[in-house]
Amino acid sequence: MGFSREVAQAGLEAEFASWTPDAVHRASAAADRVNTLVISARTLPVSALRQVLLARLGGGRVLLKPARGQAAAAEAIAAADHGVEVQDFSSDDALGFRRAAEQVDRIVVLGADDTIAEVKSSAPPHTEVIGFGHRVSAAWVREPTSSELQGLAQDICAWDQAGCMSPQVVWVEGDPASLVEPLATALRRAEGGLPMALPVDAARARSVAKTRAEMLGVVEVTETAVVAAMPSSDFVLSPGYRFIWLLPADEVSRTRLHTSLSTIGTNTPLSLPTSIRECPLGEMQRPPLDWVNR
Repeated sequence: MGFSREVAQAGLEAEFASWTPDAVHRASAAADRVNTLVISARTLPVSALRQVLLARLGGGRVLLKPARGQAAAAEAIAAADHGVEVQDFSSDDALGFRRAAEQVDRIVVLGADDTIAEVKSSAPPHTEVIGFGHRVSAAWVREPTSSELQGLAQDICAWDQAGCMSPQVVWVEGDPASLVEPLATALRRAEGGLPMALPVDAARARSVAKTRAEMLGVVEVTETAVVAAMPSSDFVLSPGYRFIWLLPADEVSRTRLHTSLSTIGTNTPLSLPTSIRECPLGEMQRPPLDWVNR
């Protein structure tokens, strides 16, 4: 799936840590007994794992359609639970989708917004479709301590910055350039135990973003990461693979992004809509089991 063994292990352990007895009990009490088709995304395997768990806690059967490259993970889940069946049809197999959809009461789609729209238009009339579409996340810091920066470094390295809960930017109260070196130092400590391979396409995208940052701001490169401070507070999408933008904190820029924000990691209280998850630095990729990211 493109992750090192160490990154995958850390990500799985973080997910299982949220499966506490109390959290599972609450999720079981809220679960419906329905048969569910889970269509997974290519980003994080734990997203599908969590949706399968939530569906199974209600007692219904689960059909799991793995994303490309994740068939082995899906087979492992099914081998551990007789109530899960793998449906490995291709994304353009309309007949395969129809056969699976007609066996369930609910379809949970993890993926791009256009994928969700396509499933909704193709699903049988009686079937409920729940979509978890594309979102972005960010951090907001005020005079962070070294331990808080270490937590932020873990948030960046977790799952190699893939998925909706990885920070794309860090809004900094103060001068963003002043945090380039301290955050790079924290990333060097974190990446030592979390190796990452950089695909060719990702390297090209990173090179373009790095050149832009060198022209306009301040940049520091570690073994696996790039930290780039920019003068503008406007949100800019990261090319991923541990490339983080440091921007001047600005509430207007943040507010413009509220409809797309999944999670904000912060060390200072913020006024956010209830749809956005606010958490301490270091916890961005560790959402509670009952949190809904839509």
